[in-house]
Amino acid sequence: MIEDGVPEVLQAERLGHALPGIRGVYSYVSDAMRIELKAKLQRRWEEALRERLLLSATSSVPLLNELLEAAQQKKRRPELKAVSA
Repeated sequence: MIEDGVPEVLQAERLGHALPGIRGVYSYVSDAMRIELKAKLQRRWEEALRERLLLSATSSVPLLNELLEAAQQKKRRPELKAVSA
């Protein structure tokens, strides 16, 4: 999250932590911040799947195998939209 420039208060919230002292009292996480974080995490997830595809197009783990299959289809058909979480 640091690499993506996620504010400290949002990092703490995401990890289930509380900021100490005055920062914890006056820091605020907005809906827009959460939406931006979700987009950044989605980009990282999609990149991880693309990198995993370079290793092998299949997996013995059923769920990962389904995700790899979907990523391959998306790669072949870029007009397909990402599934929103």
